[in-house]
Amino acid sequence: MRESTNKTDIIISGFPKSGNTWAARLVAELVGCPVVGFWRSHHFEIACEGSDRESEFRCFKSHASPEQLAKDASASRAKTIFVVRDPRDVAISGTGYFLIFRGKFMLRGKILKAFLRLVGKRNLQALQHRKVIEPLLTSDPYRLDQMIRAVLEGARHISGPLALPWAEHTRPLLANAHFFVRYEDLLSQPEVECQRILNHLGLQRSPEKIREAIRNQSFETKRKAFAENGDQAKAEFLRVGRSEQWTERLSSSQIRLFAESIPDELTNLGYPLSKAVA
Repeated sequence: MRESTNKTDIIISGFPKSGNTWAARLVAELVGCPVVGFWRSHHFEIACEGSDRESEFRCFKSHASPEQLAKDASASRAKTIFVVRDPRDVAISGTGYFLIFRGKFMLRGKILKAFLRLVGKRNLQALQHRKVIEPLLTSDPYRLDQMIRAVLEGARHISGPLALPWAEHTRPLLANAHFFVRYEDLLSQPEVECQRILNHLGLQRSPEKIREAIRNQSFETKRKAFAENGDQAKAEFLRVGRSEQWTERLSSSQIRLFAESIPDELTNLGYPLSKAVA
């Protein structure tokens, strides 16, 4: 969603399941502006909040790649922050979120389309999050395998934003010196990364304001607030907010597949090719 306005747009963009929702809310909290929607779309955006904040800025969430945004004249006038996450954790996170059925035909079949019309996609995803629907159709290992393939090869049949593989989505960041933050760094050193973000936006905030924004947008604080307000969908969307899950969840062969498929991209962004040996 984007209306004509004299406000300065901030776009928070990254590959799906890279922490874009959290990053958008955190940036908006730092700036003191609202998250108003998904860039170039009118679909419901779960990241939206802070509509009562008065600011010369407004935040949007996006899954567009740097090259896709470069073709958008409106985006060229916005301040863009890209978010990067270890693709192995992206695959794990996507396993618990995307609707992944056996075979591409299921997503185009009359039965599933009728079911989607009857139940609604958001309700169907909610049933999946509660482990009600999808376990009857696919196993956890199957969904993980499909998400790994989606991250490495692209998978439009699972979701439109997954059409572009992770490597193609993130490779231009270093090649063209785009400003980006790593999800893992936001978790491990949030004050440092928040200051980098403010510098990029040309804004100043006191150390206490930065710490306050980080506290307000912590996974624990937000999950508790959503639960108290009865917004279970937003509480479940946050999931665990943890890095390096892949060291526990992926098999040796799956880890090797990533290392052999995208070694340069992993290394250039500071991600190890294999688990550390104790």
